[in-house]
Amino acid sequence: MIDWTDRTPQNVGEVWTRRSGDETAVYHGDSLHILNASALAIWELCDGATHAGEMAQAIAEVTGLDVASAEIDVRRALDDLYSGGLITIDEGGEE
Repeated sequence: MIDWTDRTPQNVGEVWTRRSGDETAVYHGDSLHILNASALAIWELCDGATHAGEMAQAIAEVTGLDVASAEIDVRRALDDLYSGGLITIDEGGEE
């Protein structure tokens, strides 16, 4: 499991997306990933400069969630996005 506290994840740029309703299909290489609106918003915040805590604050503001709940959602989404190959992380290593 990765400690996202001081990480600035970067989404991979070589993707093709298609939105349908509340979901977005993200094609990366030979892989297809279906992201809900929250996961897509988090993936779009992965710009290589935004920390996970900042992402949680932004998600909390948009959704009305408390920041603690948003932090949990962001960490889960980042874990899924990383394991799916849709984001990379800075050179801090994994925990």
